[in-house]
Amino acid sequence: MASTPSASPPEDVPTPPINQDPTPDFSSSSPDAETPPATGNPPVLFNVPQPSLHIARPDPATRQNGSTNWSHGVLSGGRLIDILECLTMTLSTKDWSIALWLQEHYIAPFGRVDRLDGLVVTHPDDVPMIKLAFARFVELEGPRSIVQKLWVPGLEPAYLVTVANEDAVKIPTLPERYVHAVWRGSNMYYRNGREVAKKGVDMGYWKDEAGWDRMIWRVPDQNGKIVARDEPSTR
Repeated sequence: MASTPSASPPEDVPTPPINQDPTPDFSSSSPDAETPPATGNPPVLFNVPQPSLHIARPDPATRQNGSTNWSHGVLSGGRLIDILECLTMTLSTKDWSIALWLQEHYIAPFGRVDRLDGLVVTHPDDVPMIKLAFARFVELEGPRSIVQKLWVPGLEPAYLVTVANEDAVKIPTLPERYVHAVWRGSNMYYRNGREVAKKGVDMGYWKDEAGWDRMIWRVPDQNGKIVARDEPSTR
């Protein structure tokens, strides 16, 4: 039986040498040779100022600017919305009771609340409940949420308010026929197909210490006139 000849490369194809380094050699002194980049700091072409670093901090224990107007504090509308959405998503009836109290005292009297609204706290007994609600919000959302402002910056309570524990605050019980529903801030704006008007006493605009223009609202007293309008006037 005839043997099969072994395959061999064609004679016109050169065989690469063994152990040859395929990396090109740039060590030549030729002027066309590639030069590696120089090490060190590059020259400064433009004097660009570095952006300022903003460090978020929790609310101060008391107001720091010395003002005494609205001494019980002005609640941030945006934080109130966040707290209500958070507390109504739990399975705790105590959280629902706190949320219902907030809705009755700081949502319903104003018709609807925008995130840049400031809501004047008119009674000192409200402050511990508000602080308890915020403490529960931080407990649920995590420690980083403590830097989210509960009060309009510069309009914190003018006096120290401490809440030792939940037992120190009288949390109301839920009504017998209470039907729980998760609260959403977007539900404030329309009811029965109509836009909900703003209500309350319009106290005007206030530029807070963070630079935001806040519309300040207050619940009218027993003899006060309720101001209702679709949008607050610009001052």
